[in-house]
Amino acid sequence: MKIKTYTKKDFAWTRWQPKDFKDFPEKAIAELKKDYAAIKKIPAKGRTFENTVVALERSGKIYGEKLGFVSFLAEVSPHKNVREAAHKVEERYSKKIVDVVYDEGIYKALKEYESKKEKLVGEDKKLFTDTMRGYRRMGFDLPKAKRNILKKNLKELSKLSLQFRKNINDYKDFITLTKEEAVGLPERYLAGLKKDKQGRFIITLEYPDIGPFLENSPNDKKRKEITDKNSRKGGRDNIKILQKMISLRHKNASLLGYKSFAHYVIEERMAKKPEIVMKFLHDIESKVEKKAKKEREEVLMLKKEITKNKNAKYEYFDSYYVNQLKKKKYAVDNEKVREYFPFEKVKKGLFEIYQTLFGVRFNRLKDYQLWHKDAELYEVKDNGETIAYFGMDLFPREGKYGHAAAFPIINGR
Repeated sequence: MKIKTYTKKDFAWTRWQPKDFKDFPEKAIAELKKDYAAIKKIPAKGRTFENTVVALERSGKIYGEKLGFVSFLAEVSPHKNVREAAHKVEERYSKKIVDVVYDEGIYKALKEYESKKEKLVGEDKKLFTDTMRGYRRMGFDLPKAKRNILKKNLKELSKLSLQFRKNINDYKDFITLTKEEAVGLPERYLAGLKKDKQGRFIITLEYPDIGPFLENSPNDKKRKEITDKNSRKGGRDNIKILQKMISLRHKNASLLGYKSFAHYVIEERMAKKPEIVMKFLHDIESKVEKKAKKEREEVLMLKKEITKNKNAKYEYFDSYYVNQLKKKKYAVDNEKVREYFPFEKVKKGLFEIYQTLFGVRFNRLKDYQLWHKDAELYEVKDNGETIAYFGMDLFPREGKYGHAAAFPIINGR
């Protein structure tokens, strides 16, 4: 297997500005159309797995990868103008790409190859099976009128999903605490918080703020306040967007002959059917329900004891009392445990585990300019040969994707 060795020049995209990628949607569409045209002009008798199926999988590769860079910058760039421009590029591309991939000539080419009934095995068989299923799920076996409805819905879904994610990333909210309201919170935690002009502590919806706060603050009112704010991340607009998306997904699933959108999604996954998933979940529920009820009762008893309120009820924002029970019953204090796991030590330990497990070595590449000063780049070596790269960008910041995630940048082939 030939692996490309990347140089500093290959990571110039991490510092792109809007002018560098403003015309990518049009270039990507042109590249894809050109590749499609080459596949379609092959005569039926000359079709092979390589010139049809593999060629299709690799079509639009150059600008497809470049658009992947842009999508990544939309999630992680520290510059608002870059994120905004990248989102607009994604929107422009999503509006145009559906019409391009709905190419009857490409489906005809695949059917021509299928008619040869070549025996495929391994990854070749999987690629062909997945490709044909993908075209069926795009509605190519439907009458044209229904397929056009499906295509229109897919365009709208693409637009809505981009906006839904952007609304969450851009959403900012917080609560403030006076010194009195901050009683019980660890000093280490408080020292890392920002303050407003009145000297009050600011608790944002970012993981490092909200997680320790919910576990350690005895202030029921403030815990409820930030839990409610966090559940509204994305704003009211996202509720409307989600309602539209649910409706469109159901319509598309029905057009394609599925009982529900769940049946459509799970078809490509290990379980294959939602009924299998639900049986699995119900089996788990029946096994843990009794224990869960007992633990919830223990938490409630402790809450009544701490609050001196015999009428207290178990609430959705009561993670503080769960944490107190862990301390009391099991002598487990997450803040104390944290002292033994500083970041660099944890990272080093995790690297050692994965390097041993996979028989590889991680080598940090320094002096490479990336999208942010906190980001780190590593090469993965196997017997001295570089076989892959990965980056790490582990700390929250304004505008950055707000959930734990792993983004593929360049796919292996």
